This record gives sequence, C-alpha cells and structure tokens, in this order.
Amino acid sequence: MLSRRSAPGLLGVVHLPKSGGTAVRSALAALDDVVAGPCYFDDFMFGGRRPSGLSDDQEARITSPDHLRRMAEGRRLVMGHYQASTLVDAGCQRLAVQIREPRARLLSLYRYWQLPEARAGWGSWEATALAAADGSLTSFLAAPAAWPAAVDAVARQLLLSHRPLPAKPGASATTRAVDGAPFDQLLRRLAVVEWSNHADRFVERVAQVIGSETVPTVGRENETPTPTDVQRLDRASLETLSAMTAADSRLIGRLMADGLLERRSPGDLDDELAASAVRLGFQLA
Repeated sequence: MLSRRSAPGLLGVVHLPKSGGTAVRSALAALDDVVAGPCYFDDFMFGGRRPSGLSDDQEARITSPDHLRRMAEGRRLVMGHYQASTLVDAGCQRLAVQIREPRARLLSLYRYWQLPEARAGWGSWEATALAAADGSLTSFLAAPAAWPAAVDAVARQLLLSHRPLPAKPGASATTRAVDGAPFDQLLRRLAVVEWSNHADRFVERVAQVIGSETVPTVGRENETPTPTDVQRLDRASLETLSAMTAADSRLIGRLMADGLLERRSPGDLDDELAASAVRLGFQLA
C-alpha cells in the first residue's frame, strides 16, 4: 500500500506502441476511476487520417479529444495509444510514459504486424501499412505506407499536435520539436517517465501520482513471439533503423539529460537492441 496523496487533475498515460504498455494497461485498469478502453486510439496513429473500411469493432476503438474528455470526466487517469496533445486537449494536466529503445521498438513493431490478430478489421490500414510487414525487414523499413508508426513515431506521438502531416513535413516538424518549444511544453507536463523494462516501478509511480492506495501487480502480456523465419540484421539495416529513429533517440537523450529518465549509455542501448533483435528472430551481422 502507498499512503494516499493529493491527486490534482487528470493524468494521461501515453501508450507508445510496442513499449510494454499492454501489461501496464491491464494493471491500471484494475484501479478505480480509470479509463483504459475500449476506445484506445486517435487518428494520429494512422498519420492523422482515419483508415477506411474499418470493422465496427475497430471503428469503436478510435476516439476524438472531445469524446475522450467526456469519457474521462471525473476520472483520475486515462490511457491509450493517444498522441500526448490529444490527452492534453481531453483535459489531462499531467502525463506519464514508458520508453523503449527506439530501434528495438521498431523491430518489435515489424514482427507484431505479422501476427493475424494484429491485423483483423483495420481496413485500408491493414491493406497498406500492416501489409508492409509481409516482406523482409528491408522492404518494411522502405515502405512509405508504414511511416506513421515507424519513422520517429515516439517523438511525434509525444511532441506534435494531432493535425495530419505528410511524411516529409512531419519529419521536419518532429526534428524541430525535439529541440524547441514542444519539448519544453512536454517537460512541464511529464509526471512519470520510465524505461519499459521497469513496468512495476512505472505503475507504482503512476499510482502515487493519482493518489491510489493500491498498487496493482503488472503481469506479462502481448509479448511478440519469436518467429521462425530468421533474418540477417546487416549493417545497412542497422543504419536505416538508426536513421528512422534519430529524433526518437534525440528525445530520449534530452529526457535523460534533464533527469526525467534513468541514464543509459550508448552501449547499454546497443545491448538492448541486440537482445531484442535475437529474441525477435534476427541474426546480428
């Protein structure tokens, strides 16, 4: 048990895809006055434009700031695959987020999109972006349709507003945001930042922030299974991974420099990438 603390305002938990958030969601959903579904997406996840041909179930999972605000009224916490700006517009005064090494996150996303359960009912998003994972990692990284979830997606989800931006203007805006006012605005709202492998500590800190006397236990969920098609992760692919997550890495570096995120050396991050790569069926060059 934690001693109960004052909990002014609504806390928004930004669930970065493939960053260990599913188990955290299940844990936090057990608390009172928490919104963690069934709505769990905003249009940002798809590059700012909602896909066509969605199933009824998937359509019902996508929301707007106004709808989210109504759902969260009188609650203590709201969590989802939402852009930070969506949560702020919905009334969140503070934010919390789990961070994963961004190149490892991208490898995990590629493998996850290969699973049938990740693809059902997503309409045009399934036929374009998700289908990019049908080929090799090299073809996935080069697929234009996958950019909303792949290219500097961490920095964009945390820093940009939810208006739609094409890939190239979006990349420029993201790079500017990491070193500009959007980062400073994010810092003023961040209450909890943890690495994804410290989920128990993340949930404990979130419980403290919202004044919960109970700290739920974090289980293990939604782990992408090790595939059977082992692929070689060569130098060119590693360089592409680094280029596609450059703003993400810069953002993480700034969070560490400001003391909000536990420091990890470049070697530590490379080790995390290597461990994830092997688990996800890649043979390191």
